[in-house]
Amino acid sequence: MKFSEEQIKSETVINAAKQMMIVARTAPKAKGMDTIEQLLLTGDDLKTLAAEMEKQSIILDKPFFSRDAKNVLQSDAVILIGMKDIKTGLNCGYCGYKTCADCTTAGNNHHCVFTDINAGIAMGSAVSLAATLGVDTRILYSAGFVAQQMGMMPGCIEVLAVPLSAMSKSPYFDR
Repeated sequence: MKFSEEQIKSETVINAAKQMMIVARTAPKAKGMDTIEQLLLTGDDLKTLAAEMEKQSIILDKPFFSRDAKNVLQSDAVILIGMKDIKTGLNCGYCGYKTCADCTTAGNNHHCVFTDINAGIAMGSAVSLAATLGVDTRILYSAGFVAQQMGMMPGCIEVLAVPLSAMSKSPYFDR
């Protein structure tokens, strides 16, 4: 049996995305507390996300959302990584409050810094694997923001997106 590159490309990129999601899941987390949620988008879901990004580009007056929407359409898959705000109980004070309990009861918009640290480690682990596998990626705040606005990641306070592609030249650079 013979397979052309075009026949296997999308499937291979989606398989890489699945592996990246596992790497993000198993990445070290503060106190071992899991603060991430993940979702893999392909096919029509990419078109839906890109269309909403185009709309939000105009509404929010953020032209780069439109540029990034084109990148989403050039992708075989997009991984969404969302962060839940879970207080670690480390009482580090980085949020501006003496204790995690103070931050939680203050009724404010502060969230635990370890939520962001966990996200950074998970994202770094995922894109590192993509580089090892030869899959092009970029971390997009824009696509994650719009996905969150669309309700794709309920319960998450922040969402970032990682589009994936395998082309002769990465669509995510020199844009």
